[in-house]
Amino acid sequence: MSGLPYLSIWIALLTAVVAGLAVWGFRIWRKRQADAVSHRREQFSDAWLQELLPVLEGQSQISALPLPGTAEEMSEALHLILELLERVRGQYRDRLRLVLDHIGAEATALRDLVSGSPETKISSCRLLALTQADSNVDLQLSRALYDADWKVRLEAAYALSVRQPLGLTLESLLSPLRATPAFDMELAQKVVKQFAPLPGRGDELARALMGSRNPQERVVLLAGIADADDLMLGDVVAWQLSDYSSAVRLEAIRTLERMADPVQIMKVTSLTADPEPAVRQAVAAYAGSMGGGSAAQLALQALANDSSPDVRQVAEAGLRRWQSGGRVPAATDASA
Repeated sequence: MSGLPYLSIWIALLTAVVAGLAVWGFRIWRKRQADAVSHRREQFSDAWLQELLPVLEGQSQISALPLPGTAEEMSEALHLILELLERVRGQYRDRLRLVLDHIGAEATALRDLVSGSPETKISSCRLLALTQADSNVDLQLSRALYDADWKVRLEAAYALSVRQPLGLTLESLLSPLRATPAFDMELAQKVVKQFAPLPGRGDELARALMGSRNPQERVVLLAGIADADDLMLGDVVAWQLSDYSSAVRLEAIRTLERMADPVQIMKVTSLTADPEPAVRQAVAAYAGSMGGGSAAQLALQALANDSSPDVRQVAEAGLRRWQSGGRVPAATDASA
């Protein structure tokens, strides 16, 4: 009887060793499987890229591009296309759109948009931005505007701004992004900039700007208005010069400068004593771009004596720029 406890201990130890070996073996098997999948993906990606590049360069017909044969290959092909989009920017965009149509990427992207992870949904939005006009795609992207993840909503908004489906409104794109950090992202500006240049969008931009309670949203809208190339929006932009947010005041001045709007010169130059140096620097840049009028000259002369060296540098450059158009102000003479 005395040997039974030792036997139990040996059995327990043996069981633990066997279990450990089994776990170790399973991990090795899983790693080998993962390595095999990774190797297959790399092989497919390399081979498919060699077929894809001549197609993008117009040296081969799109019909000659091999179709992905499995879900794994389709996933790798889409990943490769997304990488190319990031690297080549606008180049090859039209050809890539045809490639996506050729390989049937739309169905895969739509499925992933509905049931994928947030990262997968974001990738799907980027791909669907390039696919051909289709009401079902527009519908699914519109639904993605209300995804639980705000980053998915932002990508969906951008995809819709690129696709421009009939009936699209700026408010429908911006509303789901409010109360999120989306307006801090560069992509939010791209959403508005895609939308802004379209005919008749000025009124929507103005309403959105005047109704916005979010300073960062107002910054984004002002940047979009600069691309709208509509001088009728100058008064709406000038209204933002008295905003409590220095970021909004700064963007309003920059927008008026990009619009080359001289009408607002008195309102802009009233900010020569703004507490924010960046705002005063923007005033100097605006005044320097507006010509040698008296209001601009007076503002530049005042800013040439500013406490900030950056502001002084821009103001002095503006004064020198218009030196040949009239008498050089005393501040410029002193600084020369």
